[in-house]
Amino acid sequence: MQLDPFAPIEKKELFTQDGMQSLGYSVRVKNGIDEKTLATKFLECGIVSKDYLLIPNQEVVRTANEVASSMQGNGHEWHEQKCVFNGRKFTYSMTLQTDDIQYTPEVKVGEPVGLGMLWQNTYDGSSSLNFMFYVNVLSCLNGQISSKFFNKFRFRHDKSSSDWEEQVLKATSYLQQAPQQLKEFVNKASYLTDMSLDKPSLSTIRNRDISGIGSNAWGNIMDKYLAARDYTAWGLMQACTHEFWHKKNFTYNDIKNNEYCVNKIMALA
Repeated sequence: MQLDPFAPIEKKELFTQDGMQSLGYSVRVKNGIDEKTLATKFLECGIVSKDYLLIPNQEVVRTANEVASSMQGNGHEWHEQKCVFNGRKFTYSMTLQTDDIQYTPEVKVGEPVGLGMLWQNTYDGSSSLNFMFYVNVLSCLNGQISSKFFNKFRFRHDKSSSDWEEQVLKATSYLQQAPQQLKEFVNKASYLTDMSLDKPSLSTIRNRDISGIGSNAWGNIMDKYLAARDYTAWGLMQACTHEFWHKKNFTYNDIKNNEYCVNKIMALA
């Protein structure tokens, strides 16, 4: 059953069998109705501390749209692309649609890219709330992630982030830097389009630069790389990001692998 990322969520005290209160708190979301008892069913997302700041996913999406609204107008429109929730971790992305050439530069002739905005939130305390821009390849909607080119904003799930929404909106001044950062990414990525890869150089990149990618994923990447017939470093990066961006069961590890490949291959330029 598909989990509702916006289902009501709560943090409840835990007690031992003899009535002693635990230091941990249960984070749980409503997950339907029991057909026999008609009682509300819950799914436990994780055990957190008393001071854990629980941030509902719907608040993340609302704030994401407020950030996007600050860039609306003049032909700029943000549209939802991904909305993935596994009961513990939430990923939300939006892409910018515009005819403004400063937001749609070309890596090579006929290969324009644009901006995407990626948000991540957790209910189990495994990582912070964060958001960043990424590169959206318009021909295939590949997301290419790199915190080396685009700043990542993090907000811990504790009292220091109690005003996280205000902090996010203050950070919108960063949006003004996005076209320049996108341009810097494209300028470097354009070198990859002229970097032809033969079998020895491909083997070197695999074993020296992106050895952290598992063999199954690498096999899928090679299938995509050979099918596209773009035998360049750009073609390889496209195959890598396609593998980790378009999965049906999209996970946080896919995001990490995506950025790992992008940073390593961009370093070749």
